[in-house]
Amino acid sequence: MPEITPLNYRLRLPPDLSRFTFDGRVGIRLRLSAPVDEVVLNAAELAVWSCSVRRGDHLSPCAYHVDPAREELRIRLPEAMSGEILLDIDYAGRINDRMAGFYRRRYLHKGRRRYIAITQFEES
Repeated sequence: MPEITPLNYRLRLPPDLSRFTFDGRVGIRLRLSAPVDEVVLNAAELAVWSCSVRRGDHLSPCAYHVDPAREELRIRLPEAMSGEILLDIDYAGRINDRMAGFYRRRYLHKGRRRYIAITQFEES
């Protein structure tokens, strides 16, 4: 089975704390040890808007499917690829109140209710 190794992530998650939503963009640099035509990522409670793959100077759109029950994003590469690639994914989500993923916490500041966005994201 080919090994898929994440090398780094470039993540952008500007929160909207008045609506408890966010629009996200992630660039994931991967090393593929052998030809791979599909990459599967965790994706809980996300709406994915676009996905593309970059290899060298060539950028191609990717077909994708979100499976909410399995909390997965399946990305179909335009062809079997190996070596280093960069996946770019645009998505949106809710800042939930369940202490999971990207979530919110309420606090009081000078007697006023305020919110902050928190995550427990970590490398796996």
